[in-house]
Parts: sequence; structure tokens; C-alpha cells
Amino acid sequence: MRIRVENLNVSINGFEIVKDFSMDIDRSSITAILGSSGSGKTTILRALIGIIPRIFPGKVKGVIIPSPDELQKHSFYMPQEPWYTTASPFVWMEAEYFSKFIGDVYSYLKLLNIENLVNRSIYTLSAGELQRLNIAIAASSDKNIIIFDEPLAHLDRDNMERTLDLLRKLRDEGRTIIVAEHREKILSISDEVYRLGTSQDMDPDIADILSPPEYRGEEICHIDISEYGYPGQRPILKNIRFSINKGDIVWIRGPSGSGKSTLLKLIARMYSSSSCKAICRSKPVYVSENPLLFFSEPRPILEIIQYHYDDRCKDILYRLGLNQSMLSRPILSLSSGERRRVAIAIALCMKREITILDEPSIGLDPKNRYRLLNLLAKLAREGYTFVIASHEEEFKKIATSVVSLYA
Repeated sequence: MRIRVENLNVSINGFEIVKDFSMDIDRSSITAILGSSGSGKTTILRALIGIIPRIFPGKVKGVIIPSPDELQKHSFYMPQEPWYTTASPFVWMEAEYFSKFIGDVYSYLKLLNIENLVNRSIYTLSAGELQRLNIAIAASSDKNIIIFDEPLAHLDRDNMERTLDLLRKLRDEGRTIIVAEHREKILSISDEVYRLGTSQDMDPDIADILSPPEYRGEEICHIDISEYGYPGQRPILKNIRFSINKGDIVWIRGPSGSGKSTLLKLIARMYSSSSCKAICRSKPVYVSENPLLFFSEPRPILEIIQYHYDDRCKDILYRLGLNQSMLSRPILSLSSGERRRVAIAIALCMKREITILDEPSIGLDPKNRYRLLNLLAKLAREGYTFVIASHEEEFKKIATSVVSLYA
């Protein structure tokens, strides 16, 4: 089935998100839509199959052939946020219920290196494991068109390569693949590429000036974890001991499923166990992988004014590329990357001594990742402390210490 889009315009809550976008997609191909955070990638995918305006309110103008209703019948859509797509308590139930061909889904689970998770409870999965489960389910559907929104998000390098191999395999089997991404890796398998907005590449010379903060004060946290695991599961963390000093940027690195998020939650005292000691002299602020969990107000500006909306806070917002127009929009109308930057900005405006960030660069294009790294290094030099879980290697440029976990 060939797909044609001409002069697509989409507005949400009076804000123009997509303007005059056109593309032509051949069957049995991989088409990539590349763009920076907030450029409208997700909005295009949603408009293509009628999610806007059928589920999300908005105005759609332009030509889409076949019609969104017809495309929806032949398409499987995998949203960007993996935690909104599951409805079963166990991996095997999710895989078998939502897959047309059960044999296929298990072969895809194996290809994505998660066949050992079939008996696990969904809530014990990391975001990367959940993302791969959703990709396997999408691949095993009986639809000819598969639409992926940021499928490489939450994945470490090896799992990105596995996913790219799978997308290539699906294309070679006759499927039509449409991918929204900001990672240039997708170009290696794409037959057609459509770019939104201006280039968001990070100047290598600018990236090279990033460096760890030199200031390190007194010890403010001590972590001593003998063993920790979820009920009924093998321990995910063992023999982890380290200290955190004032002004540190602690980078917790490791592949998907190695326990990075679990370790952060132990430090934040969201989880506890007699075999785990995480003692900090002040209460940290924690921003999870899902930024929506951080908000309590419908618009970012209403959230921000609760936390010392002073010149320092305004400078943080500016450095993260967040303007007044964006902050005044409903949170649900922001892109995933925009919501993440807003959540981080609010956490930083709270002036807590310790800030814990779980995968803070997910959904951010290179320029916005640099903005974030530069800001964290600046604040650490002022004595603020950060504990960051991420599989992104860029964090080694600003980290004062590294905790490596292994799956």
C-alpha cells in the first residue's frame, strides 16, 4: 500500500505543531521522520492514522491517502512511551494476547534478547526491556504497516543494533515501516528520510569543552547494598558500595535490565530493604524515566511558580531551551522530550542539594542533550549534586565518578 501525505497541517489547543508537511511512502520500505524535540514527529504519526483528532483533540488539514481510517485498519502503532502500552501482569500474557502469531512473537523476543523474561511480572521490567517487548509485539502483528515512535529510545547500543536488524528484516519480508526518530542511527537502514526543522547536530568542538566539575565537597551520601531483588525474582543488585560528595555528578551506567532505575529508587528511599542502606543527609528530588509522573498541574507554568520562580529558575529554563509559550501549553500537548526538559527544570528550580535523574536524555536531540549536560556541570560547580542513570556515553564527559552495573 502506497501512502501519500500533502501539505499536512496540525494544530493542538490553538498551537501550530505541524506545518505544510508532505511525504510519499512506497510499500515494503523503511521511511524515517527525523527532527528535534518538539518538531512534530509524534503529531504526524498520530494524524496519519487518525489518533488526532479521534483520541487526542486537534485540527488536521491536508491530504492523507489512503484516509486515516483506512490506514488505521492496516497499521500497528507503537507509541513512544513504553509504560502506556501494556495491559497484562506478566510478559507471556502480554506477548500472547496482543500478538496475532504466537510463534512469531517468541522468535522476536529471542531476537531482541528478552526470551528469558517471559515469566517476569511486567512491573519488574526496565523501560528498555519493556520497549523491546513492545517492539516484538508490533513485529508479530498481522498488519502490513508498522509505525514506530522513537523505537531506539531507552535502548543501549547493543539493543539498538538488534532493533535495527529487526526493522530491516521486517522490511525485507514485505512490511512498510514508518519510524519517527531523532537518532541518526536510523539512517543506516532507511530507504527515505524526511527531516523536520533545522539540523540539531551537536558541534563536536562544543561537545569537547564539556568537563567534570572540579569542586567536590564533603560526603553527603553513603550507599551500601548487599543484595536487592523483586519478590519472586533473582537479585538484580549485589555488593554495591559507594559514597557521594557534595558537587558530585555520579553516573550510573549499564545495559538495559541491569538495575539502574532500581538503584536510583533505593537512593531516593522509594524502595527499602534490610540489606540495603542508602543514607543521605538531605532528601533528594527524583525525576523518573516517565516525566509525566512528576507533574501535578495541567500546565508547566503553574508547576514552576510553586518553586521559587526567581532569576536562577528563569536561567535554568533558558538554558534548557524552554520558552514562555511552551510553558503555557497543556503538558499533554508537549512532546516527550519537551516534557522531560520541563520536569528536569522544575526539579532544578527546587534547589534541592541532591537531584536524581533517571535517563534524563531520552527523547532529547543532540543540541538539547548538550544543553542539559552543560547545565548539570554548571550547577555541580555551584555545589549541587546529581545522581544520573543513563546508557548514554556522553555523560562520561561530566561525571565525577562512575558506578557500572551489569545485566
